[in-house]
Amino acid sequence: MSVLRLIIYGNLLVSYSAGMLTFAISKYQGFEHSLLHGMCAFFATLFIYNLQRLMRFEDVKVQKSTRHEWLVKNKSFVIFLCVSGVIGAFLSYITLGVKSDIFLVLGLSIVGFLYAYKGLNTTALREVPFIKIYLISVVWTLVCVLWPAYRQESLNDDTLYLMISVGVYILAATIPFDIRDLVYDKSSQKTVPQLIGVGLSKALGLIALIVSALTLYKLEDAFSYSVLFYFAYVGMGLLVLLSSTKRKEMFFSGLIDGWISILAFAFYIASI
Repeated sequence: MSVLRLIIYGNLLVSYSAGMLTFAISKYQGFEHSLLHGMCAFFATLFIYNLQRLMRFEDVKVQKSTRHEWLVKNKSFVIFLCVSGVIGAFLSYITLGVKSDIFLVLGLSIVGFLYAYKGLNTTALREVPFIKIYLISVVWTLVCVLWPAYRQESLNDDTLYLMISVGVYILAATIPFDIRDLVYDKSSQKTVPQLIGVGLSKALGLIALIVSALTLYKLEDAFSYSVLFYFAYVGMGLLVLLSSTKRKEMFFSGLIDGWISILAFAFYIASI
């Protein structure tokens, strides 16, 4: 169990999902260096997610959950993962070669930092009303879809369809986390469940998954014959429906974060 908690609470699993999705979509589009794209996304996610935990460490110490308790006990290891992430991302990017996308990369890094950073007289982006899950889905979309396409100078209609599909899929996957955080989020944050309730939030998640699936089908009808395609969407739909404030952290950071990699495997199979 300790190893499983390390993988999940240390953000290795969500980083794996981000890296796999970036790699698989890059490979699906026939880009060179798709593996390096995935590695860069993996390490960057590892860095940003753990950095956010460290920047919010004072808040974490007063919150009671198995994840928060683990973070308090393993702060040194979280720092190690954070440092490993930034080194790995830097080396992966340098290996790929510096291009004009450096401005996109730096911009995404700044957004990731500001998502959790709360200065003396400022509000972290995650606390800005209405923005939380939309910002997460946009950043994932830019990293997993737009960044590799921009590097390869291959922006086209397919890029747009992929961005829509991945963006609303991640949006659906993020709604359960807002449901989980109902007990932590301030009412001023105006998250989706705070505004429309848990039931309608789940309905919104299912609609987002349907839009994502139909967009992928329009892009490539071969997905309709893929078992993994249905597995990725039906499974995520069930996880959205089963979400509640009473679910354990492993349900959210384990099952939901990990389930995103199923979509990545569907892309990978389609690329072969």
